[in-house]
Amino acid sequence: MIQTDQDPQTLARIVGLSLLAPIVVGLAAIPLLASGIDINLSADVIATAQNMLEAETSLRAKAYLALLTFVFAVLFAVGLFLLLQTSGRMIAAWAMGVSLSAAFLSLLGAVFGMNAAHIAGNPAYADLASEEQRLLLAGIQATSDYTSFHLSLVLTSLANAAFFYLFWRSQLIPRLISGWGVFASLFVASA
Repeated sequence: MIQTDQDPQTLARIVGLSLLAPIVVGLAAIPLLASGIDINLSADVIATAQNMLEAETSLRAKAYLALLTFVFAVLFAVGLFLLLQTSGRMIAAWAMGVSLSAAFLSLLGAVFGMNAAHIAGNPAYADLASEEQRLLLAGIQATSDYTSFHLSLVLTSLANAAFFYLFWRSQLIPRLISGWGVFASLFVASA
């Protein structure tokens, strides 16, 4: 069994902060960086791709923030595993593995953003491709980001359902909250 030198309250605080920090980062980044270049905020692939070709710096900043969010997601998944492994080691390990897979998919979205930034800012692409082809390349990056984000959302929801089930079993949080967490996570995954 994996042991931690941290007491459960300190570990729980780290897990809580690793859950809240990306929310704060996201709330700050969306209006400042992601407006017009995040396909997940708009279903208009053409407009998003056009905006991406004009926003190299914002795309790079958004990708670096996604890397920071990835670090928080890893802390969250490993921390929950450490907190909940005594309530069901196999389920906790599965949930951690699925949660880490979802974090990697989110990180892949950052790679697509960096690709779009490179397409937008590297003069070689102006020589290699016409404006329509560059737009197509940016659109493919936007669509790939969209797909990785939504697959990540489904996997994260499934992992969270398992973690909330373990919270239900362990009674570390009130059963009303953990039961609602199971329901809400499965609802998001199925929707």
